[in-house]
Amino acid sequence: MKIIHVADFHLGASPIKLEADKKRERKKEIIDNFYRLIMYAKEHGIKAVIIAGDFFDVKEPRIKIAQRIKEEIEEAKDISFFYLRGNHDEGVFDNEALPENLHLFSKDVFSFFEIEAGVCICGKEITENSAGYDFDGLRLDPLKINIVVLHGNLIKGVPVLKDDINIKNLENKNIDYLALGHIHKRSEGVIDERGSYAYSGCIEGRGFDEAEEIVYRLKNVTSSEKVKDKENSFYEAGKSEGSSSKETLKRESTASEETLKRESTASKLVRINESFESDKEYYKGFYVYDTESKQKEFVSFCKRRIFNLRIDLTGSKSENEALSVIKDMVADAKEKMPCISAIDIVRVTLEGKVDYNFTTLSDRVVNLFGDRFFYFEVKVKLSKFYNASDYLEDKSFIGEFIRTVMESIDNEEQRALIIETGLKVFKRKEGKR
Repeated sequence: MKIIHVADFHLGASPIKLEADKKRERKKEIIDNFYRLIMYAKEHGIKAVIIAGDFFDVKEPRIKIAQRIKEEIEEAKDISFFYLRGNHDEGVFDNEALPENLHLFSKDVFSFFEIEAGVCICGKEITENSAGYDFDGLRLDPLKINIVVLHGNLIKGVPVLKDDINIKNLENKNIDYLALGHIHKRSEGVIDERGSYAYSGCIEGRGFDEAEEIVYRLKNVTSSEKVKDKENSFYEAGKSEGSSSKETLKRESTASEETLKRESTASKLVRINESFESDKEYYKGFYVYDTESKQKEFVSFCKRRIFNLRIDLTGSKSENEALSVIKDMVADAKEKMPCISAIDIVRVTLEGKVDYNFTTLSDRVVNLFGDRFFYFEVKVKLSKFYNASDYLEDKSFIGEFIRTVMESIDNEEQRALIIETGLKVFKRKEGKR
């Protein structure tokens, strides 16, 4: 027997900021996902669907949406639906007439459903007045296939919040599969020698807090050697034993300039999170659990994916070069990760420290890619890079500040941070004059 485990539809929720027509389209797509899931279940011989909480986004969903869901469930007569309500949809369908194939769980005691000989689904909703779940009533037959449904935070330790679930309390309970909801990112693991658990994640992302991230930075290499990585080195200001601060800073600044010259002809874009090689990693969807094999399989199912393409522009020399780098990044994302397509929702986040004016960069990127995706935006988290060596000889407050820091602070990281912060303050004050 095969069972779908899905959670966190959040039907009725407002999606990411969109134009009015696209917002309506997106809300409809999220609701239509349930109908698509039923069609999948029919085509693949699925006999039961577990909804592990937050099916709706609010406790009192719009009547039109709730009625449509009940009608679609009722029409799928050969499939049993087991709906455990979560923290968002607590109390939904209370005191309402329900289709015969829709089953709800109690919050007072564990509810048990034997869906076929030797297969049991049980669950309990969040308890309002206590921290964590009480598992005293969870008594499962070791000779049956036992599937437990819960909605909350799986933790290791003493529960504090009402939806905390201490995994230790589930050990040796004869659980074969724990179907979880509440966490929107898919994950899975082991309970004990017998059982496993999984969060199916949300079936469809709504905002960039649920986006999949691809991270890029400029990595500097030469044809014959790897050049020092400058990912976080914004100040080449060290202090060597037996050297004055001026000599040290000049020497290391010169070495830095030589390195940058080599790097300027060898910088290339590198995707950092190489672990995400499979398209499947970027999809949201649900699990199918097979009671015979006791194995689960993730099914990618979302209509659109949401991506945050983060790029660190540290090392780029101008806004034009940065724009070229961003073009390469998007091209790489579409070539190497073909799951990113024109129907998706994409943000480009620009990060790092640069020494050029980037005030028009965001608009230029939007003009370049704005019409290539269902929705596209740019978020700028860039900051200005100030070179300490430019001020070392200054007969000014800035020069005196840098020389004092170089002579009095031994820790290189602390020294760099203090200089960086000080230069920002000085520059802000200069800008207000």
